[in-house]
Amino acid sequence: MEMFRQRTGIDIVRVPYKGAGPALLALLSNEADLLIANPGVFMPHLKAGRLRAIAVASAQRLALLPDVPTLNESGFPGLESGSWYGLAAPARTPAAIVQFLHKEVVAVLGQPEIGAQLALEGATLVGNTPREFAQEIRDDIARWAKVIKDANIKL
Repeated sequence: MEMFRQRTGIDIVRVPYKGAGPALLALLSNEADLLIANPGVFMPHLKAGRLRAIAVASAQRLALLPDVPTLNESGFPGLESGSWYGLAAPARTPAAIVQFLHKEVVAVLGQPEIGAQLALEGATLVGNTPREFAQEIRDDIARWAKVIKDANIKL
C-alpha cells in the first residue's frame, strides 16, 4: 500500500495492523477503506458480495479472479507486487543437494492436484531455479528498501 501511495501520489493514511486478519476486519467494518492482501484473504468475502475486488497487483490477471484487472491495466504501471513462498537452505549446502531439492520441489509443484489447490488460494506457481530465486530476493530487498526509506518507516 505504501508503494502504491508513493507512486500514485494519492493521499492515503497508512494504518498498520498486526496481520491480514485484523486488517480485513477493519475493512469489513468500514474502519478502513481499502486493503492490499493475498487473494485468499478476500475470497470468501468477495464470493459473498461483502467486498469488491478493484485490481490485482500481479503482473497478469489471476485465474481465480479473471474479471479483475491488474494495477497495470488500471493505469498504474510498475506496481507489481505480491507474496512468495520459497525454499531456502544454509549457504554452505552442497550444490548437488540444492539441485536435488529443487528438482523434487518442482516435481511436486508440477502435480495437477497441487497446482489446482494452490490456484484456489490465488497462487501462481513459478518453480524458478535457485539462481533466479536468489536474484528475485535481491531485487525485492532493493525495491522494498527504497519504499521503506522513502516513507521513513522505522521499526
